[in-house]
Amino acid sequence: MRGFFGASYDKLLEECRTTALRPNMEQLAGIDISGVKRDVVYFHTTFKLRNGREVYEKRYFNKQMELIEGDAA
Repeated sequence: MRGFFGASYDKLLEECRTTALRPNMEQLAGIDISGVKRDVVYFHTTFKLRNGREVYEKRYFNKQMELIEGDAA
Protein backbone atom coordinates (compact mmCIF):
# COMPACT_ATOMS: atom_id res chain seq x y z
CA MET A 1 0.00 0.00 0.00
CA ARG A 2 2.81 2.41 0.81
CA GLY A 3 4.21 1.88 -2.71
CA PHE A 4 0.83 2.55 -4.31
CA PHE A 5 0.16 5.76 -2.37
CA GLY A 6 3.69 7.12 -1.97
CA ALA A 7 3.54 10.46 -0.17
CA SER A 8 -0.24 10.11 0.28
CA TYR A 9 0.16 7.11 2.62
CA ASP A 10 -0.48 9.30 5.67
CA LYS A 11 -3.72 10.47 4.04
CA LEU A 12 -4.74 6.82 3.68
CA LEU A 13 -4.17 6.24 7.40
CA GLU A 14 -6.15 9.37 8.25
CA GLU A 15 -9.04 8.24 6.03
CA CYS A 16 -9.04 4.88 7.86
CA ARG A 17 -9.33 6.71 11.18
CA THR A 18 -12.05 9.03 9.88
CA THR A 19 -14.01 6.11 8.43
CA ALA A 20 -13.83 4.21 11.72
CA LEU A 21 -15.37 7.20 13.54
CA ARG A 22 -18.39 7.51 11.22
CA PRO A 23 -21.75 6.99 12.98
CA ASN A 24 -23.18 3.47 12.77
CA MET A 25 -20.00 2.17 11.12
CA GLU A 26 -20.07 -1.57 11.74
CA GLN A 27 -17.15 -2.83 9.68
CA LEU A 28 -14.44 -1.68 7.32
CA ALA A 29 -14.85 -4.71 5.09
CA GLY A 30 -11.87 -3.97 2.89
CA ILE A 31 -9.57 -1.62 1.08
CA ASP A 32 -8.50 -2.67 -2.38
CA ILE A 33 -7.38 -1.45 -5.78
CA SER A 34 -10.12 -1.23 -8.38
CA GLY A 35 -10.17 -4.07 -10.88
CA VAL A 36 -10.88 -1.79 -13.83
CA LYS A 37 -8.98 1.41 -13.05
CA ARG A 38 -5.70 0.39 -11.47
CA ASP A 39 -5.00 3.90 -10.16
CA VAL A 40 -8.15 3.92 -7.99
CA VAL A 41 -8.57 2.43 -4.53
CA TYR A 42 -11.86 1.76 -2.78
CA PHE A 43 -13.07 1.49 0.80
CA HIS A 44 -15.86 -1.05 1.32
CA THR A 45 -17.73 -0.32 4.56
CA THR A 46 -20.76 -1.73 6.35
CA PHE A 47 -23.13 0.38 8.43
CA LYS A 48 -25.79 -0.95 10.79
CA LEU A 49 -28.98 1.08 11.06
CA ARG A 50 -31.08 1.34 14.22
CA ASN A 51 -33.54 -1.21 12.87
CA GLY A 52 -30.68 -3.72 12.48
CA ARG A 53 -30.51 -3.47 8.70
CA GLU A 54 -27.00 -3.43 7.23
CA VAL A 55 -26.10 -0.95 4.50
CA TYR A 56 -23.01 -1.33 2.32
CA GLU A 57 -21.01 1.50 0.81
CA LYS A 58 -18.03 1.70 -1.52
CA ARG A 59 -16.11 4.96 -1.72
CA TYR A 60 -13.45 5.44 -4.39
CA PHE A 61 -10.27 7.50 -4.05
CA ASN A 62 -7.41 8.41 -6.39
CA LYS A 63 -3.74 7.98 -5.43
CA GLN A 64 -3.79 11.37 -3.71
CA MET A 65 -6.67 10.09 -1.51
CA GLU A 66 -9.14 12.52 -3.06
CA LEU A 67 -12.71 11.20 -3.08
CA ILE A 68 -13.96 10.38 -6.57
CA GLU A 69 -17.64 11.21 -7.02
CA GLY A 70 -19.92 9.13 -9.21
CA ASP A 71 -19.15 5.77 -10.81
CA ALA A 72 -15.39 5.30 -10.45
CA ALA A 73 -15.01 1.68 -11.43
